[in-house]
Amino acid sequence: MQFQITKRVFSIGDRYDILDAQGEPAFEVHSHLFAIGHKLDLLDMAGNVLARIHQRVLSFVSEYDIYREEKEIVVVKKRLFTLFHPLFTVEGPEGTFTMEGDWLNWNYTIARDGQAVAQIGKQFSLFQDRYGIDIADGADVPTLLCLAIVMDEVAHPNRRD
Repeated sequence: MQFQITKRVFSIGDRYDILDAQGEPAFEVHSHLFAIGHKLDLLDMAGNVLARIHQRVLSFVSEYDIYREEKEIVVVKKRLFTLFHPLFTVEGPEGTFTMEGDWLNWNYTIARDGQAVAQIGKQFSLFQDRYGIDIADGADVPTLLCLAIVMDEVAHPNRRD
């Protein structure tokens, strides 16, 4: 399954639009304006919350928790010491995943047991962050979309509104 994630340029707080392969709106991401740490919600087009992303504030490295139905499903941690490319570990009840990027922070691979479950690629745009994400069949789409949002939040922290 393919999606395009675009961060809105002129909005209060962080907002992302997620389009399906046909260019139709599939999901939205809205941030909480008055929250300690960064908090975002992944919504379907009917406005139902599918997942929540919470930044851990008192952490030495970038850490985010992803919740589904008020239950923590994964913890995302950015590894502090990597030489040429960013690396995240994603731990949850389904096992451990890795999210590894290239040295430009443009392309990422999310893998489980050495098998890619999603590919994220930044698409060039002068005024906004835009990513394409290709998710393997049978994979957990909302969680992988949340991982792409976390990657953008950590890789480009100064672009927050």
